[in-house]
Amino acid sequence: WSSDVCSSDLPELDYLEQKLNTKPMREQWLLSNVLKPLSSKYQLFVIDLGPTWNQLAINALFSADVLISPLECAINHFRNLKIFRMKLEQLQRDCKNEITYKHIYVPVKTNDSKKLKKDIKKYYMTKLPDCTTAGLRFHSHGEDANVMCKSVIEHSPSSPLAQEMRQVIQEVWSEICTAPSKLKGKKKKRK
Repeated sequence: WSSDVCSSDLPELDYLEQKLNTKPMREQWLLSNVLKPLSSKYQLFVIDLGPTWNQLAINALFSADVLISPLECAINHFRNLKIFRMKLEQLQRDCKNEITYKHIYVPVKTNDSKKLKKDIKKYYMTKLPDCTTAGLRFHSHGEDANVMCKSVIEHSPSSPLAQEMRQVIQEVWSEICTAPSKLKGKKKKRK
């Protein structure tokens, strides 16, 4: 299989976000005008957005079959989780529950030698029903890979972090493969 990558650091995205505010049915613009026309060429779209709540993020949520949320095992992120979940619930109410997706949480920057980080990871894994069974530990390999614009698996393929990454990818992929598709109107079948 092949893939195409389109950078999200495009000035056109800022322009698009501004223009979406003037469009009718703007919440579904991305799905209707970009993803559906391209769905015969691609089986999977990955849209990586920051934690900003803007019209582009709302469009991505309307278009999503699966929402993957990395949850850092730090106190400020733990506190922000409640606010994040409340925003998602409010958006669903505001949109009359037209936003549907499978939500997967992935604990990141875990550290079992630090009590607070270990407790936060345990909370995520026991209290969030859609949390992966594996988390991704904090390790210098992750930081080094990021600086070199590589994945951890490319940078340090035999590291424990790379092993965890493979496990998380397998779990997430399994969920993606069974999620109902907004583009096809049925369950996706991927290999």
